Amino acid sequence: MSLVTLTLKNVIRTNKCHVLKMTNGELVRSPVINSLDEMRDYIRIHCKLTDTGIRLSYMSETEGCEVILAYFNHYGNIIV
Repeated sequence: MSLVTLTLKNVIRTNKCHVLKMTNGELVRSPVINSLDEMRDYIRIHCKLTDTGIRLSYMSETEGCEVILAYFNHYGNIIV
């Protein structure tokens, strides 16, 4: 298991993370994601090839902004 995977697991466990994507110019937000498997399943089921900006993020209460953890392709793989 990679360091990135372990870090994402810890952040998902301690924050209310969501998958966000742009569909036809509209921002779509998933329900709260509780695990990496749940995130990958959501992306595989709900994201189309035309969707853009697929990302896992949470709202930082201290910073008052969205914290983007990673961008993903339509298969749930991290885009580097």
